[in-house]
Amino acid sequence: MKTLLKISIIVLFLFITNKKILCQDPFFSMFFENPTIVNPANAGLLNDIRICMQYRNQWKSITTPFTTTTAGIDGRVKLNMSSNPICAGLLILNDKSGDSKLSYLNVTTNVGTKVIIDNTQYISIGIAPSFNQRKIDFSGLKWDKQYNGLYYDSSLPTGESYNTNSYSFFDIGTGVTWNYGRGASTLSSNDIFGAQVGLCISHLNKPNKYFIISDRNFTKFTINSAISYGIKNSNIQLTPMFLFIKQGAHRLIYLGNLFKYMIQESSKYTDYVQARLINTGIFVKVGDAFVLMFQIEWEKIVCSVSYDVNISSLTKLSKGRGAWEIALRYMPQVSNKSSRLL
Repeated sequence: MKTLLKISIIVLFLFITNKKILCQDPFFSMFFENPTIVNPANAGLLNDIRICMQYRNQWKSITTPFTTTTAGIDGRVKLNMSSNPICAGLLILNDKSGDSKLSYLNVTTNVGTKVIIDNTQYISIGIAPSFNQRKIDFSGLKWDKQYNGLYYDSSLPTGESYNTNSYSFFDIGTGVTWNYGRGASTLSSNDIFGAQVGLCISHLNKPNKYFIISDRNFTKFTINSAISYGIKNSNIQLTPMFLFIKQGAHRLIYLGNLFKYMIQESSKYTDYVQARLINTGIFVKVGDAFVLMFQIEWEKIVCSVSYDVNISSLTKLSKGRGAWEIALRYMPQVSNKSSRLL
């Protein structure tokens, strides 16, 4: 009975807030671990190659968990010394929700380039065409007509009919970022400074997103900004971040800071010795959750874990238990100059 009550409250909550919930794309609290999710212009910014994997598990304390998995690779190719590099990437995302195993598969190709302004700043531009597929398993759902007056009977007909349990569609988005980077004033001062501001517009073609009725997806606008700077003559680096998303009636404001402590500095002369850092972060999704993060950067490999502490109207059911994420990133250092940029 308690389980049924929980499910009923969740369903009611989703219907009441459908304008804010149903229009949302999958979201990662550690979005910066795979930045092409936020903006296709982030493909191939700093390194010749970057490989990212990420997993998110949400609402396990309330119902069947919502899980999101993504894997991506991106990089850059410079055709000749005088040309701007060609940046490209591939991103695969899979999202599953609830008892119906409502799934969303997204395969995105990111293509773009960088326009160098001077030796400290550049503008990057990217587009992101994608193949998308949604599926649902109606057999996992329970309907009112399957209650015989005493208990639920799965052998009873549902009284529902659907034309299809899956559909595919094409989508496209585009983005632009401004990037700035200044190196340290001396070999050991650590007073580096980097900044980025980006704008991304997703779902330009407003694809259809539902099984039963035609309902086109809202165009999504994303603004992101970040600053990365080292405290002079110390091993500490601060990286405050800000993200704003508007998609239909849904709005998300996300901000916080990543604190980095350098255990080993990278070599200023070769790429054989690379940095090692231990990082912690605290972020807030306004009105939804506090996010705590721990990260280890060990030369070419970065491992991260985070936990969302729920503070929304679902707190009475969730008891603060929101979502957890893990991320793994491989990003070999190419040159000291490229590492100065955020």
